[in-house]
Amino acid sequence: TGVLKTAGTTTTNEKGEFTLNQVAPGAYRLVASHSDYAKSIDPNFDVTAGRDITAYRITLAKGGEAHGTFTIDGKPQPGAMIVMLGEAGVELVQTDSQGRFDVKGLSSGPHMIAAFDPSRIASSGAGLQFNPQVVDITAGNAADIPLGGTGGVKVTGTLNGGDLGTLTLVALRKPDGTSLSGLDLTNFSNLLESLRSLGSQTMAGPDGSFSMDNVPPGNYTLEVYSMNFDESNPDINALLNLPRTPAYSHPVEIGPEQQPLQIDMSTP
Repeated sequence: TGVLKTAGTTTTNEKGEFTLNQVAPGAYRLVASHSDYAKSIDPNFDVTAGRDITAYRITLAKGGEAHGTFTIDGKPQPGAMIVMLGEAGVELVQTDSQGRFDVKGLSSGPHMIAAFDPSRIASSGAGLQFNPQVVDITAGNAADIPLGGTGGVKVTGTLNGGDLGTLTLVALRKPDGTSLSGLDLTNFSNLLESLRSLGSQTMAGPDGSFSMDNVPPGNYTLEVYSMNFDESNPDINALLNLPRTPAYSHPVEIGPEQQPLQIDMSTP
C-alpha cells in the first residue's frame, strides 16, 4: 500500500474561484469540502504536462446528517470518538457531555459508523468490543443512530485447545454474510456488505475468554482469527494483513438465555 500525498490545497475566493499552481503531472483525487455541504470527490482527476486545466467546475450538493447518542450499559459516554466512513472519505466527531454526536455534510449513500472510547481502549485491553454499523444517508435528511445497543443478550465464552496468538478476534456473523475470507479491502461496497452481516465482534483475552454485549438472538457463524502482534511496537501493515482464513468457523445459535460458549479450537 502506498501513502497518499497532497499535490496542493487552496481556498476559494468570494466568487467561488480557486487556483492550484505547479501541480506535477499525474493522476489525482480532487476533493472539495464546505461545512454546509457534502464533500465532493473526483477520483480520476488527470493532470497532463504542459497543459493547464481551466474553467473546471465543482458543484457541491446538500449533504445528509447523522446524529444520535453513544451509550454503554445504558449510560451516555462523553468524549468518545465517532467515525463515519463513506465513499467520500472519513468524518470524525466527538460526543458531547451527554454522549450525543452530530455529523453534518455527509454524501448520499451507505456509510460505516463506529464509536471508540479512548478511556475504555486504555483500560479494557483485550476485552475491547468493536461493533460498526452500516447506515444509509440521503441528502437533506437526518438519520438518528443510537450506538452502543440495548435489548440484546450477553454472550460469553472461552476458546480452548488452540494455539492463540497475541491478538485474537472473535466474530459473530450472519450465516449468509460475507466473512473476512471473502473480503476485498479495495472494494468499498464489498466492505460494507461484510459489515452489514456482522452481529458482533470482540477481542479475546490471553486465556481465550471473550465477551460480547447486546447481541441480537439468532443464528450466526462464529469465526475466530488469531495472529501475533507486538503491542509495544505496533505494525499497521500487520493489522491490515490480518489472516483472512479463520482458525475456527462453526454455526452457533444465540438464544434469549444464552449459556457460556466453550469453543474447541482443535476442531475448526
